[in-house]
Amino acid sequence: MKIGIVGGTGNISLSIVRLLLTQGHEVVCFNRGKTAKLPEGTRLIQGDRRNREDFECKMQAEKFDAAIDIICFNSDDAASSVRAFRGVGWFIQTSTVCTYGIKYDYFPSDETHPFRPIPDFAICEEIFAHHVYYSSEKLFRDVPEFRPQISIEQGMAQVFEAMEREGRIPNSDEITWEDSIIAKQNRILI
Repeated sequence: MKIGIVGGTGNISLSIVRLLLTQGHEVVCFNRGKTAKLPEGTRLIQGDRRNREDFECKMQAEKFDAAIDIICFNSDDAASSVRAFRGVGWFIQTSTVCTYGIKYDYFPSDETHPFRPIPDFAICEEIFAHHVYYSSEKLFRDVPEFRPQISIEQGMAQVFEAMEREGRIPNSDEITWEDSIIAKQNRILI
């Protein structure tokens, strides 16, 4: 399959790119080309998704079989992706974990986990509103053809397996930079 990815250089998206390449897919990433180098075999279309017309024209010209938008941060990005990937057979639009917050009732969490957006993270309020308006229950009701093929748990398991296979999961006991961030977030939420 020819698969388009908006992003492709972050921790999760890079693992997805590598996994798709090992499965023999043709992978095309659209990004600014500034963060990291893409794996060999990946084609880059350089651009800025905020230039909506350019982004949408370039994506429509590719005729993808599937597309994954990893860097959708607001309703304008979402609407642009819908236009850009019109006619694509499979389209995955990711959100952000800030919608679920940092305190989990169970882990790994799934789509039924309660929302606890992080209040000081600016994009969460808008994304949280989209989850309320476009919840999976409403999507299943209003868009009967919306049928995910795997759960978020299965998808994340595949990503983690690929990251482990590639030696990209560090020993978290040896890494402390997150500790101060988590402590500050917990103080805000208390």
